[in-house]
Amino acid sequence: MHIDKCASFSMSRILKDNNFCDLSFRVKNINKIKQYFIKNNYNFYSIIRNPKDRYISGLQEFIKIYNPPVEFIIHNLKNNIFIFDEHTSPQYCFLFYVKITANI
Repeated sequence: MHIDKCASFSMSRILKDNNFCDLSFRVKNINKIKQYFIKNNYNFYSIIRNPKDRYISGLQEFIKIYNPPVEFIIHNLKNNIFIFDEHTSPQYCFLFYVKITANI
């Protein structure tokens, strides 16, 4: 499962040579794919990262991509608004499908 700012993209590229498939949020019918995985004995992997390091990296990427005014960042942080985009959202948000498939 892909979690932004945790080297998931790099790992996906490395593992593609070994029949690896990065599902991320592309799954449309979770029950159908769940049965396929059970039948074919698939494994699931997720890479997590130290939350503080990941957040700083995510904030840097957000600034690089969107180039917001510094005042915008300072204002949001002072008002306890910490989630700017997927790069700064909590890692557990990316594990939604894992919770669904865990009840196999």
